[in-house]
Amino acid sequence: MNDELIMWLETFDVEGWLKTMPSYQQKMIETMFDKLGDYEVVAQEWLIVKNSNTAPFGSSEPQLPLLEKILDEIELFFRGDPKYQNEIRCLLADKNIIQYSIVATISQVIADAVGTASVFISPVIGMTLFTITKMGINAWLKTREEKRNAK
Repeated sequence: MNDELIMWLETFDVEGWLKTMPSYQQKMIETMFDKLGDYEVVAQEWLIVKNSNTAPFGSSEPQLPLLEKILDEIELFFRGDPKYQNEIRCLLADKNIIQYSIVATISQVIADAVGTASVFISPVIGMTLFTITKMGINAWLKTREEKRNAK
């Protein structure tokens, strides 16, 4: 795990991760969260929602495997997988970077890895970073491990 990256990310405002999205996405996600009560469930729904705001990127078919692929890649990113070392190094080099740029950077490299558009998954990245910083990276990673072992 890249402790320097984790410690640095934990200095950011937890709520700020959700504010990295355009206001219409924030409102949709807030409404979905009020109804569903869990950001991972909201992320699952986000990947299947199809409306005028997400039409070019959404899908009418459930994308649960896509969510798992995204979460797997986020996990690799925070565990310091060698394929993400350059991006991690770049993020850590600019301590004045804003949360929006962090979400955009992580979204781009993970979108490339899972074969989708970064703009489509950036809300999922923002919600996941919110969850990670709210519960702590170690707890999040342990939860991911427990889910994998339960299968």
